[in-house]
Amino acid sequence: MTPVILFFSVLGMAVWLPGLTRDGQDWLGLRFLFSVFLIPLVLYTGNVIFGISLSFLTYSFVGISGLGLVVGVVRNRGSFSENWRQALHPIWVFTIILLVVALYRGGIEYLPYPGDEVASWLKIAKQIYLADAYWSDKIVYHLGAYMNGWPLMVVFPNILHGEYQDNNAVVMQFFMHIGVLGFVFDLTRWLAAKTGWNKNSAAILLSWLLVLGLLLIGASWILLPVFQLIDKPLLYVILTCFLLGLAGQFDGIGRMRVSVFLGGAMAVGYLTKVTILAFGPVLGVLWLSFIYVEIRRLKHNKIVFVFMDRNLHRKFFMMAVAMLGPFVFVYVTWSYFKIGSNCTASASALLTGSENMVSGFPLDVAKLFLFSALSYVDVFKPIVTYFSVAMIVLGVIWKKTRWFSFSIAIFVL
Repeated sequence: MTPVILFFSVLGMAVWLPGLTRDGQDWLGLRFLFSVFLIPLVLYTGNVIFGISLSFLTYSFVGISGLGLVVGVVRNRGSFSENWRQALHPIWVFTIILLVVALYRGGIEYLPYPGDEVASWLKIAKQIYLADAYWSDKIVYHLGAYMNGWPLMVVFPNILHGEYQDNNAVVMQFFMHIGVLGFVFDLTRWLAAKTGWNKNSAAILLSWLLVLGLLLIGASWILLPVFQLIDKPLLYVILTCFLLGLAGQFDGIGRMRVSVFLGGAMAVGYLTKVTILAFGPVLGVLWLSFIYVEIRRLKHNKIVFVFMDRNLHRKFFMMAVAMLGPFVFVYVTWSYFKIGSNCTASASALLTGSENMVSGFPLDVAKLFLFSALSYVDVFKPIVTYFSVAMIVLGVIWKKTRWFSFSIAIFVL
């Protein structure tokens, strides 16, 4: 019952979120995904910073979501075609499949791995649940500077369930995963319609083929994650950022909206793990690409006035603020509240610490990782690797995706 309540809580919150366009495109996958992302942001801001109880924040989230469900039902009342189109969305289809499998198997069974999964995440999540707060003298903090986004995410479904169980939060990674796949579906359908696939059924079919193809090759791992470490949530955040960056290369997409979503994703990524800082250079490239696309839209006789257009300057500045603002908020506040100091929570430590990322040991590890990764992709699914490289090359050739292809290369480097 708890996974069903969680699903409709996320779905109801999605009603309040905007899409990337104003042309009637629904963007359910994107909005569903960011409804999940909102959970750690709300719990972090409300409890870690302002001390509001986690149970109050959780039930308030569900209450607002419930109101959103009512608004959504009223908005689509009597629209058979719209409701049918929604029912074919991956968000609904994959959730129904999981529900049927769970009912057939008698529920979702889960046994946590007795290592880092318990020591770093589930153990403190259970303590947070019992204390109904992140800060408590009853909690033994494994590492006081560790980011707390994932433990807070684990607590959320347990509060709704009314009893802590390790398997309650497994479904949260599933929601993040289908959110990413749903975003792929939304973006593909929008691009298909934009490039002449006017029949809605044809665009939906093409979108489904891409989503199923990505699942087949394991591009975003298995549909239902089998452990509650932070690696896969971080993966979904990074994939989301890349998808947003790709969307921002096309006219018709609101690049200011994309920037806001990117900022939110970066904040959630940092709450999950400091490793999201590796995406920082990519974020800068995406910002420059948005500027390039905006300037390209101008008539040639106006380009010379770009550096004199204050409104354009203001727009570029606000996009940068939107991309960085949420991350800076999380970084500054956690730097103030954290108890402990290590590279797991400090960007400056990565650059200035005794074992910073440009010192001998990290460089040796990076080289080892690079060669191991190259060996892995050469042996495991080599056809997929070669196809991916070919797509990146084609992306560089095609003007609309050239910046995006460069951003992937920079991230890999």
